[in-house]
Amino acid sequence: MFSIDNNNGRLFIKNQTLILLNGNFYNFLIGKFHIQINILSKEIIQCSLNRFYLPIDNQLIGFIEILNTNKNYLKKRSFYLLNYNHLFILEREHGYLRYRNQNQLIMNDLILLIEIEHSRCLITMRGFSSIPYMMIRQGNNLNMEIEKLMDYKKSSGQIQLRNGLLINFDIIPSQAPIFSQKFYKFSLDITNNTNKKIFIGQINAQPYNINRSYLIYEFILSTKYFIIDPDNGIIEYISNKYINQTIIEHNQIIVRDLIYQQNTTINITIHLYKSELISFTSQIYYLTISEILLPGSIIFQSNISNIENLQFSLQDYNIDLFTIDSNTGQVTLVNYLSNQFYTFKIHVSPINKIFIIKLTILNYNNHRPLFVNLPLNLTISSDDIFVTKLSAYDLDLDDNENLKYYLLDKDQQKFFSINNKTGIIIQKFFSNQTFIKLKIGVSDGLYLTINYLSITIYNYWKHSPKFSSNNYIFRYNNKILGQIS
Repeated sequence: MFSIDNNNGRLFIKNQTLILLNGNFYNFLIGKFHIQINILSKEIIQCSLNRFYLPIDNQLIGFIEILNTNKNYLKKRSFYLLNYNHLFILEREHGYLRYRNQNQLIMNDLILLIEIEHSRCLITMRGFSSIPYMMIRQGNNLNMEIEKLMDYKKSSGQIQLRNGLLINFDIIPSQAPIFSQKFYKFSLDITNNTNKKIFIGQINAQPYNINRSYLIYEFILSTKYFIIDPDNGIIEYISNKYINQTIIEHNQIIVRDLIYQQNTTINITIHLYKSELISFTSQIYYLTISEILLPGSIIFQSNISNIENLQFSLQDYNIDLFTIDSNTGQVTLVNYLSNQFYTFKIHVSPINKIFIIKLTILNYNNHRPLFVNLPLNLTISSDDIFVTKLSAYDLDLDDNENLKYYLLDKDQQKFFSINNKTGIIIQKFFSNQTFIKLKIGVSDGLYLTINYLSITIYNYWKHSPKFSSNNYIFRYNNKILGQIS
């Protein structure tokens, strides 16, 4: 559940499903010191971080959205960040989340604890999965530091610098242009675009000498859909009305310095798509699965997985529980589920769409139902209709509402019937038997419990009194007519 940073002693929560349980105390032995932590009793609500993509404010991450439909959360509320305040700022009134420092880099996954009025929720902040990248010119100080740290010269790779920063790097010629990133990725929705040329994006290299260098950009491979302005690196799409599918193109762009006669090459990926051809059946998907579903089971498959060149990724999810196939959008279970509810998001690129998955976890049926107060021997009359009412109980509390009762012997069903829901047994016809053992059962949908109900049946008509004659004739004589027997 917990981990500790050996360097600074900070204690972290590893499993968000076990945090904030009512009245839980945790004892820690750290060195020679005993520490007790009380997890305060607060209502836990479901919320998520809605990210802003390409925001104007570089420090703005997104806003906190409450997923509960409870009307109490529709009123005005205040947001409070209870941890990592040295890294983030949470705007109190609207729930906007910002980085505290500009160009801040979060390398590790963090769980943010947020208080909203009298409730709390948890937000997972994913760290950068990629390590910072740098193009480094031969002969400069950083290049020489790398050479000292490595046993042999490498033109590219990964290294941890003396200040502790881990970087990916490429060594380029001493006077070549530098790009700030390893590759560029652009996407364009071409629905209803009728212009001859459409702006896609721009790449920009840093020249060796800003006062003297003259840079020229060009595609290495010929392309029929795109052009690049050689002077400023602006990439445009040449409109084509016959494109009716998602297209992804990989290419390379070379930037040449005409003065210093050196060049640099960079990879580029461009997605073209028509949003009108990509439709979601829903923005929120509600799924119900069992808590004993085996790891490796598929729990969700997108309806747009057959569309080419789309990429899927998970957001605001538990990395220990779920994984996704980036090409098909198929979500797979990694571990057993322990909570009653889970929520995560699926992001689809390059169309930049997000839909939400809400999971309800059904408790596994751990117990079979048991009959309650079943009579050892029941006595009825042959002309009785009502026999008895069966009762049963299941330790899986949710199953009690769905218990069903059965008569399991087909021959006995000719003379008796049972209401499957209420358990009431009635006698339809007299079977001419004085004793019978009804074979009965109760089921919770998975388990069937069988028992027997012993019934003694008295036929009072069989032993009823009989007259000595079917016809009596009396003569009137004084006050006494006669006697029947």
